[in-house]
Amino acid sequence: MGYKLNWDAIRYSLYSTYSIITHSLGALFSISVFSKRWGFHDSVLCLISIVSKLTGSILIAFVTTDLHMFLGN
Repeated sequence: MGYKLNWDAIRYSLYSTYSIITHSLGALFSISVFSKRWGFHDSVLCLISIVSKLTGSILIAFVTTDLHMFLGN
């Protein structure tokens, strides 16, 4: 990733911070909305998580710009 986009340590650390924050907020939101309000079972939440992570990983594999990298997260 660093070689393909020519990122330095600072740019990668910004991406890592963004990734941690968005994943944390997404987990809080999805658990509160999908589980408590809509009554989804834990296995459905797990399936949604797996599909989301797989889709993001496929998008990240083919990025060409910094924006694509951040959106693929």
